[in-house]
Amino acid sequence: MLNLLNQEHLNNKKNKLPRFQVFMEYTWLFIGILSFATWLYSSIREGLKNHYMLLIISLASFAMFFFRKYLRKQYVSSKDRGEKEN
Repeated sequence: MLNLLNQEHLNNKKNKLPRFQVFMEYTWLFIGILSFATWLYSSIREGLKNHYMLLIISLASFAMFFFRKYLRKQYVSSKDRGEKEN
C-alpha cells in the first residue's frame, strides 16, 4: 500500500510542469521590458549614440521568452498526447 502511494506521488510529480520553467519564462520577459525601457530612456536623453547593446539584449530577451513559451506549450501538448495513449 505504501509503495503504491509513493509511486503515485512520483508519477504526479513527473507529470506536473516544473514551476521553474514558467518562472524563467517570465524572467526573460522582465529582462526584456527592463532593458527596452532603459534603452528607450537613454536614447531619448542622449540620442542613439552607443546604446545598441541594450536594444540587442532586449530583443534577445523577448526572443527567449517566446521561444521558451513555445517549447513549454509543445512539451505540455506532447505530455497530454502521451497520457491519452496510455
